[in-house]
Amino acid sequence: MLFAIVPAQNEEDRISTALNHLLFVGVDKVVVVANGCIDRTEEIVIKNYPQVHLITFKQSLGIDIPKAIGCAWALNQGATDFLFYDGDLVGEITSELTLLINNHFENNYDLTLTNCYPIPNLIQNLPKELVLPRFHLNELLGVLDLIGISTPSHGPHIISKNLFKYIEIKDIATPPIILAKAVKYGAKIGIGANIPHYRLCSRLKNGNHAKLIFDTLAGDCAEAISIYLGLPRSRSLFGKEYIGYNSKRRFDILESYLKGLL
Repeated sequence: MLFAIVPAQNEEDRISTALNHLLFVGVDKVVVVANGCIDRTEEIVIKNYPQVHLITFKQSLGIDIPKAIGCAWALNQGATDFLFYDGDLVGEITSELTLLINNHFENNYDLTLTNCYPIPNLIQNLPKELVLPRFHLNELLGVLDLIGISTPSHGPHIISKNLFKYIEIKDIATPPIILAKAVKYGAKIGIGANIPHYRLCSRLKNGNHAKLIFDTLAGDCAEAISIYLGLPRSRSLFGKEYIGYNSKRRFDILESYLKGLL
């Protein structure tokens, strides 16, 4: 049972395309976690997609928390595999999405990633704030040759129920931790598809937002490194603490939601 988890906030112009792609590739169930919406996102899902399960929060949950909540619901419903797909992805990537799914099951992966930078010589032109934390983490984990700078923070990815032998639901909300624990405990990981970032057609962000995203990922990578090495959790990397959007993550709401599922 492959469930797709779709975080969405104010995606009235994009959510239909994202859902159409997921339904086209034949996932067993889709759950949309709408949070902090002040547009017609929820209305569109309710009116046009009765087969899609909608979870709604009036308040913004912060980055990645909706993924954890959707995953918790799917796990409770008997899902065996979990595809994470952002609600703003409108690129025509259904063929690659199908390949991602097929490779996940054919290779029996526990964590199947998308390589969003499949052309190595182009990586040198990317902002160092984007590349270095991912490079540093993956090099430390010993998976740089296997997955490059790929991360569960970026692009569609799939995890298996088996991975929950090693991770907790709350780890979903800090994605690099999933990768670190998967490697640490010997889970099977791999690249399922190559989708250049520009083909995702995710929503364009302003410069300040991009910096906060970079800082969030750097801090997340630092936490993942801490956990992998068995050290106290820290968001410090290269002598600097990276907070980014981490302070906006509503772990308190996630905890309350998990208690309600018990």
